[in-house]
Amino acid sequence: MKKIYKSLATTLALGTLTLGVTAAPVFAEEEKITADLTVGAYSKYVWRGYEFSDDSLVLQPSLTVGYNGFALNIWGNLDSEETPVFAGADAESSSWNETDLTLSYDSSCNFADYGAGLIYYAVDGAQDTQEIYF
Repeated sequence: MKKIYKSLATTLALGTLTLGVTAAPVFAEEEKITADLTVGAYSKYVWRGYEFSDDSLVLQPSLTVGYNGFALNIWGNLDSEETPVFAGADAESSSWNETDLTLSYDSSCNFADYGAGLIYYAVDGAQDTQEIYF
């Protein structure tokens, strides 16, 4: 009888250990929502070859929220002194002149990292545009 209990206890222990090891990924810690806020300060902003500002303070805030490989970003550009080309009568005044929205997905496999996304550019003085990237 002791032999049966010993064998049963060993089998139960090994079975529990095996289930615990194979079930570990299922009970892995749930991924949390992440957020990142940055603000860059620059002396000019050039977009697609066009100079939006002329030796002025340029602030570019960015907020990114991510979860499980997906991310949503909002980015903006604030010029303290815009060039006349884009600002017209409001030249040399401060202006929030661009807002970009980006939706992306990034992941990896054994041999490579990969990602894709969509960017929406809302620029004052120009037609809004979109890009898809891989």
